[in-house]
Amino acid sequence: MRQNSYISSITYSNNNEDFIADPAANGALSRWIESDSMRLRIMSYPSEFEADHTCYKGHSLYILSGKIELQIGKEITKWKKGDALIIPDTVPHVVKNTSKEEAKVIVVDYN
Repeated sequence: MRQNSYISSITYSNNNEDFIADPAANGALSRWIESDSMRLRIMSYPSEFEADHTCYKGHSLYILSGKIELQIGKEITKWKKGDALIIPDTVPHVVKNTSKEEAKVIVVDYN
């Protein structure tokens, strides 16, 4: 019996890789992996970070550590370690870290 191996189709990032300047969020650092249909980033938002743009594409987020704020229109919501949320497409939002500590966030979106 022949077994199929799918291991070569896995896209991965090892935990010893450094965070680098994130190409989609000026001022943030990330470890970024991407396939044809999905992108996963582990984001590091430094203290006093504010996104350099309003994003209109949806994301799934999980807060690993620290705190972030999301500004949607005039409304600001606060999120902390252990919180998870899904922002739908076409909902304009801005990410901020107004705390004194770094925030680490897993961000998943689809291409």
